Amino acid sequence: MKQWFLGKGEIEHQLKNCRTSSHPFRCLFLVLLLHTGARGGEIGALKWCDINFNKRRWAVPLRKNRLSMEIALSKKALVVLEQIKLRSGALDMPRTEDSWVFANSRTQLSYTSMHITF
Repeated sequence: MKQWFLGKGEIEHQLKNCRTSSHPFRCLFLVLLLHTGARGGEIGALKWCDINFNKRRWAVPLRKNRLSMEIALSKKALVVLEQIKLRSGALDMPRTEDSWVFANSRTQLSYTSMHITF
């Protein structure tokens, strides 16, 4: 499978489009992707217990290649995670340690990807 990276123009285009989206997490999902370099499926499987805010680390338990790893979280990534918590609270969604970071507000299940919103 060929790797594909977004160019600057594509990033700007996606950010512009997601700002007009009614989806509650689309922009936050995209920005977190950009600031972590993670795969969409990894972010979709992210739970709050996987994040260590004090150490600024995200423990990715099982990746596509079946190996676990840690991702260092930038200040911007941490800000995005706090924004997600606020948005989840506004939608009356659970924010416990075992809750999904990106969950469907109707089903409470994780998003496996956001490709449909794009």
